[in-house]
Amino acid sequence: ERRHKTSTTTKRKAYNKTRRAVLYSTLLVAFVSFSYLFVNRNKTPLPHQRRKTSKSDIKAKGRQSDDSDPFRVCKALYGELVESPHILQYHSSFASSISQMFRIPVHALMEEAFSGLDKIKDEEDCHHGQDRNAGNILVQVDSLLRKSVLLAAWEKLSIIASASGREQDEHGRITEREALRLQWWANSPGVARVCEIGFNMGHSAVSILLGNPLVSLFTVEIREDPWVKHVQKAVQGLFQERFQLRYGNSLSLIPELARTSLLACNLFRVDGDHRAPAPDLDLHNALLTLEGPSLVWMDDVGCTGCNCEQPTRAWRRAVEQGEVEQIECEIEDKTHGYCVGRATSRVRAR
Repeated sequence: ERRHKTSTTTKRKAYNKTRRAVLYSTLLVAFVSFSYLFVNRNKTPLPHQRRKTSKSDIKAKGRQSDDSDPFRVCKALYGELVESPHILQYHSSFASSISQMFRIPVHALMEEAFSGLDKIKDEEDCHHGQDRNAGNILVQVDSLLRKSVLLAAWEKLSIIASASGREQDEHGRITEREALRLQWWANSPGVARVCEIGFNMGHSAVSILLGNPLVSLFTVEIREDPWVKHVQKAVQGLFQERFQLRYGNSLSLIPELARTSLLACNLFRVDGDHRAPAPDLDLHNALLTLEGPSLVWMDDVGCTGCNCEQPTRAWRRAVEQGEVEQIECEIEDKTHGYCVGRATSRVRAR
């Protein structure tokens, strides 16, 4: 009986290893194919233009490639991944190399959207608008390996912001872990419109719009710096009518929209001014706009950094007063944490 159990365990391990190898092989082939087709989509020669590859061409191509080629690095890493008995330790490095491969086509696609090249030209193409939308193309690719596309998109937004004068040491970025969880909540049943206070670099906005191609996003940003407007233009070019940004102070803009019933949200992410009393007012005003699932995400809650003090107090006060039913909280490090809850019927206008 002991031999039988040992044999069964060995077979199960071998099966799992084979299954992982097949999965990674499929992903690798898909990523390489997509990158190659995208980069060369306008360079494919016509039949009469093609010629046979000579030996000199092969030698020249061999001299051009080196170990810095992300495709070769990824292929070598994948070989180690399959052969290693400790597969999990390679997952992070493997995803990083895949992300390197994706940067060229993803950046090119975002550049086209930023320049307005992906706009629908005439009414004849209107019924194809969703398929032609550059952001939806990223959504389809993102479903293969979500984190890789997300990181590449973030990097491009950072490049756009830096080129427009943003200081490198400024804070306000969502983490990868928070972004993936935010995408999960954006896919909750009944969530069709997400609202947000705090656009900044656009990382959270892109996370939401990539995470669920069926939702629209309304965001408020108080800063009107040139780099913010350039990042807005890039996100607008990608997702077009699914994305809307309003400049202004959320402390006055959100209540005004709520009173006139011009703003109704299913999920609201609060990440505005962290100085008192702004977090408390932003959270309360956000609750007034909620309907349907009535979910609210409060950023920078529970962590110990100076940026977390007032948001944490505001969240705890809302929970204690019965305005919010807390669902989950997670603290990633001393400067990053969040809580998610559901607005209750006890929310009243102040």
